[in-house]
Amino acid sequence: SSSHPLVVSSTFPISAAQHDALQTAISGLFGENFPVDFRSDSGLIGGIELSTDGQKISWNIADYLSALELAAKKRHDLSSPDKTVKKKKKIKRKLRKAAKAPNGQEVPSVQGALG
Repeated sequence: SSSHPLVVSSTFPISAAQHDALQTAISGLFGENFPVDFRSDSGLIGGIELSTDGQKISWNIADYLSALELAAKKRHDLSSPDKTVKKKKKIKRKLRKAAKAPNGQEVPSVQGALG
């Protein structure tokens, strides 16, 4: 038996039959008389969570949407141009502007060097 109970939180009421089935399954995994605390948590937004001693297994809509948002952000970051490339282009523009002859035309040797 653990000193920390397993907390089963859900957004929906757990029926007596579900309570008994969960308690039986948990006791089968962790040993007889494993303490389980059943709670209701409206913050989960459509899901269930098992947690104990700083660890958790969770499935709920809020976590799913957070994971989806993180994946989309990573994908966007990977498809964005590299900041170094942007910086190089900015430097080239400044050099071209600085390399203009008094008549407004680029100096040919600088134009070729900058590509």
